[in-house]
Amino acid sequence: MVSAVKIIGSVIITAATTAVGISSAEQLKNRVRSFSSIIAGLDIMRSEICTRLTPLPELLELLVRETGEPAKTFFMACLVKQKKMRGRPFSDAWRSALLESEELDLREAEMQPLLELGSALGRYDTERQAEAIASTRKRMETFLAKAESERDREGKTRTMLGIAAGAAIVIMLI
Repeated sequence: MVSAVKIIGSVIITAATTAVGISSAEQLKNRVRSFSSIIAGLDIMRSEICTRLTPLPELLELLVRETGEPAKTFFMACLVKQKKMRGRPFSDAWRSALLESEELDLREAEMQPLLELGSALGRYDTERQAEAIASTRKRMETFLAKAESERDREGKTRTMLGIAAGAAIVIMLI
């Protein structure tokens, strides 16, 4: 009976620490997905503003339809806020949506270029907006490369550390 309890406890401990390790590795994958979806949205944004002169509300609706998660959720929040904040600058809705979009999992320095972009959208001529989008895209690509490197370097390590931590705890308890 005691042996069965120890075995079950060992399995539970190891499973829990492994889950923590896998969750940590998954967060790295989610950051890569976040940057990729933002970059895809910026590409659509630049194309629509430069070639079709798409108004911002229509552009946001298009971004909601055409981008993947988690950027899609951010663009949806921005669209909703923009409709609620009629009469206020677009940058207010953009900033508010960005600061509330935890699913993007952006650090403060990674958020800064997007905040700056929000100040330029709808405020300047198409050429300056295109430049702002291109600049933001370039910075997002840098962050994406770092996130991919971190995912590749640390993803398996975090998973294995979870397993190893569980094994170590089990050994100490036995």
